[in-house]
Amino acid sequence: MSWTLQAIKGALEGVFPSTLATTGRDGTVNLVFVSQVHHVDDDHVAFSEQFLKRTLDNLIANPRAQAFVVDPTTARQFRVDLAYVRRETEGPTVTRMRAKLEGIARATGMADVFALRAAVVCRVTGIRPVGVSAAPGPERARPTRVPAARHLGDVADAIASAEDLAELTETLLGALSDRLGYRHAALWLLDDASSSLLAVGSRGFPESGIGGEIALGDSLVGQCAATRVPIRISALSRERTYARAARAGARDIAPPGLPDAESFLAVPLVAKRRALGVLVVESRTRLAFDEEDEATLRLVAHLAGASIALLHGGGEAPTDAPIRVRIYEEDDSVFVDDEYVVKGTAGRLLGVMLALARERGRFELTNRELRLDPRSKLSPLNDNLEARLLLLRRRLEERSPRLRVTSVGRGRLRLELDADFTVERIPSGGA
Repeated sequence: MSWTLQAIKGALEGVFPSTLATTGRDGTVNLVFVSQVHHVDDDHVAFSEQFLKRTLDNLIANPRAQAFVVDPTTARQFRVDLAYVRRETEGPTVTRMRAKLEGIARATGMADVFALRAAVVCRVTGIRPVGVSAAPGPERARPTRVPAARHLGDVADAIASAEDLAELTETLLGALSDRLGYRHAALWLLDDASSSLLAVGSRGFPESGIGGEIALGDSLVGQCAATRVPIRISALSRERTYARAARAGARDIAPPGLPDAESFLAVPLVAKRRALGVLVVESRTRLAFDEEDEATLRLVAHLAGASIALLHGGGEAPTDAPIRVRIYEEDDSVFVDDEYVVKGTAGRLLGVMLALARERGRFELTNRELRLDPRSKLSPLNDNLEARLLLLRRRLEERSPRLRVTSVGRGRLRLELDADFTVERIPSGGA
């Protein structure tokens, strides 16, 4: 049979580490272990660039590689032939990989070590089984749950009928357990005043954990809210062990939760592009959740987010509310009203503009002023300023309608804001 990525998707869940082989210019083979081969689409996979300098150098010199992956439920092993395509530093693949990696890193005190630099994207050119029959094996065991499609209508009706937040919370968690079969679930809601998530309800855990708090961006739950992308993990104990291998004394993911959870799925509650909270389900079984579960929970979360927005009077911040900007100094990542906008040089430039506006009341300035400001840290040889500003302008147009950078003439630009603003700088290693 002809093998596809869909046919071996169990081997791409990260339960077992994978081996990646590349070859240098001189023909020397380099083997490295990677925590996971990430599924991008039916023809591409990606690896997280953390400790892969030799691997990346080899791929640039000789864009061929091979990954060795193992399906944890059938023990079948596969060689996946690859062709290097590109290195991505932004986009949906990077956002999703970064949310998962940084969530685990922050939960285990490793945020300063496990930082995702980029995604290394490769095209799959062939898949071959290794040393075993190519005949399909048994389906992997999963917790018994009723088919979601039969009961999603009932879940939607129950959510829509809730008259207040307390009823909505109980209805939502009850529907997840009784209708959809997710026995361990929690609902976290965002508290704008403290930029943190509060546990407002849970089902099936040893301790309810209600009242627990997680800073936005911290742990898996906080990363899910900050990035507004789902996070799914199929072997949580292995991920924790991998992250803790370099350091002792790490702390666990905040309660509510199963102390021996293996599978974890978090989906954001979003209304009009604004994060309202996170819905979490867990299981003691590895590989308990797949893409179908993720799609189901995303739909439920969107329904719940829309209802919460209505209960809160629309779910949007008043137009005259201050624009909240957070800048993470570790990589100059910028969040505006909890929406990730940009990072790197472009994010640093926005920070300089906001600082000048606050310090001197200067909302209009020249490219030359930006170049000369030492906080910009631009290279005197080739700063590529215009390209960085174009990137910044477009990202703000897409992600932050209340804050804009516009051109007002050759070499001149203006910072435009629909309200007053606050800037919070998070030092390297901060939550």
